[in-house]
Amino acid sequence: YDYIDHCMASLVFGLISETSNSITIKDVDIYTSNTLVNAIRETKSKGFGDVRVAGFICYSDGTSYNDINLYINKSNFYLDSLSYDDSLTYGSNAYNNAYCGGIFSQVISGSIENCKLVGYDTKSFFEEGTTLQIKSIQNTEPGGTDYLGDNYLGGIVGLIQHVYKVDGLIYRGSETNEDLIVIQGHQNPDSLYCGGMIGFIKAIGEAYQEISINNCKITNALIEA
Repeated sequence: YDYIDHCMASLVFGLISETSNSITIKDVDIYTSNTLVNAIRETKSKGFGDVRVAGFICYSDGTSYNDINLYINKSNFYLDSLSYDDSLTYGSNAYNNAYCGGIFSQVISGSIENCKLVGYDTKSFFEEGTTLQIKSIQNTEPGGTDYLGDNYLGGIVGLIQHVYKVDGLIYRGSETNEDLIVIQGHQNPDSLYCGGMIGFIKAIGEAYQEISINNCKITNALIEA
């Protein structure tokens, strides 16, 4: 293969790299309307690498989150991993996963607490259902082993790995069905995982640990696969 080229698009943070320190990001409120967040791997691309889209942060390793609230109206988060080429099929390190989430796309370690994705009334700023549309398309054929051409999509987070606590997450969709969570796969991708809250909860080998998930709520979610 030619090169490894990760692509991330987010309203706030692209990446917070691995840290052994105890870091917590908390007490953040974000209001936005008519916003487009889009990451594209073009059809003829010969590069390898993961593609990520999120409202708050695309990739995080070791950081915890508390009270992160996104109030989003009439906006679109689109992930388009469109590349497909027979020459990319057997690369041993050909990571071409797609991670997409309303707040986070991929979180490793740490905890996620009291985070929500909703909408708001533009005059009173009272909370209501979001009209955000989240779509993730994965065309890539994986490179010779599992977990190299997957698609992870969640209303709050696409994939969590070794996160020990998830508490108080809220996704509130529109009562008029203007919100949408859509996952698609074409050609020959690996697997597709989609959830109104979390797309996939992953643990690997002996590093597995118990996870506590409590007090989460999803209302009026419209999910398509």
